[in-house]
Amino acid sequence: MSMARARWVETVVASVVTSLALSACGGRSRGATYYSNGGPSSNYGRGAPQAPSAASEWEAEVSYEPPSPLSRWGFRVLVLPFENENSTGITQRMAHVIDATRSFDVVTSGAVHMAVSGAVQESRVGEETIEVEPARCVRTLQETRTRRVPYEVEDPAPPPSAQTREQNYEQLGEAIGNLVVAAAGGTPRSMGRRTHTEYRDEEYTVPVEQPYRCQTVVRHVDATFRLHVQVMARTHPVRVVYQRDFSEHDEVRTTGRRGSDDGDQEPAPVDGEALLRSLQERVLEAFARENLPQSASETLRFEACGEARCEAAVTLVRAQNFDEAIRSLTELVEQDAQPRHHRAVAYMAAALYDRGLARAYSGQFASGIDDINHAIAMSPGHTEWESRLGRIREMESAVGVVIPPTPAPRSARPGPAGGRRPPR
Repeated sequence: MSMARARWVETVVASVVTSLALSACGGRSRGATYYSNGGPSSNYGRGAPQAPSAASEWEAEVSYEPPSPLSRWGFRVLVLPFENENSTGITQRMAHVIDATRSFDVVTSGAVHMAVSGAVQESRVGEETIEVEPARCVRTLQETRTRRVPYEVEDPAPPPSAQTREQNYEQLGEAIGNLVVAAAGGTPRSMGRRTHTEYRDEEYTVPVEQPYRCQTVVRHVDATFRLHVQVMARTHPVRVVYQRDFSEHDEVRTTGRRGSDDGDQEPAPVDGEALLRSLQERVLEAFARENLPQSASETLRFEACGEARCEAAVTLVRAQNFDEAIRSLTELVEQDAQPRHHRAVAYMAAALYDRGLARAYSGQFASGIDDINHAIAMSPGHTEWESRLGRIREMESAVGVVIPPTPAPRSARPGPAGGRRPPR
């Protein structure tokens, strides 16, 4: 065989082996060495491809806040003093409720995107009233009753001289029977014993419930809280984008008893101010449920990209450290921005998809969508990638309004425990 033909055979065999390898892993070899420019890259290690990792090692449960109705207007919020607030502290508590989310910052100066204001329409604690109502109490008494009880009485035996011949024979038979029973180890019965039943009266006691009149004492306090809330967005011109009245009413009743055999029991005191504060909290919670993001969690499935930094990024995402995970994946993507080998293309697509997930679920929807679109274009045919992209597009559509001015630099204060505020 000529040298040219030998080289041709080697090329064909290598091509077939490569095609079989790609078919076996669906075009996405997991956990293998990252190749670039036709050979192993020095940055990804040398040698044989690594074995695939367990599927659960590439899953991360993340906590995030889906966009809310107010998310589309921005994230920097100014809470203006509520009218007729008096001593309710509703302005400060509203600011605390909004700032507790990871999606909004409450600011007092600089460029703002929304302003929340309103008025306390009613904040009332009613007069305490005490009412006395007739009631039915019950006491337990022991009642004596009589019943007839049966008992046996033995008949007197007739004298022997008065017995008939049949009675004598019967008595003799009983005596012989007793001897036989005694010989067998039994208990003989009394000979010639006759009884009859008589009745006697017997007294006994039973508990009986007896109702009697007493009184129920009711202490009663009611409270009402009504709040008007409006949100103004920094549009051109500024306009009210949300307004609603929230109202809560409730009452507290405590009861006692008078004229009872157990003694008088006065109703417990009622704290009307505590009732009013609870109504205010319920109003703020209703506003938050309707307008502020509610925490959610979701399990994300990342892709193996043939490099340890992808697995490390999954660990960082599990710890909610999105910034560091994105930084690590960005270094990985940028070090080989133009992969030429088919293996490098598949792994590069996986790395881009992973970075897109991390970006999107940290709030960077636009850049996350770009990464996943690029990944799908490089390695098409991943239905789960396309499904995840659709879910992220839904979240992005809720934040679709462009904020007019560039916001001022945000404060360096840390976000709430367990999460971070997504960059805008």
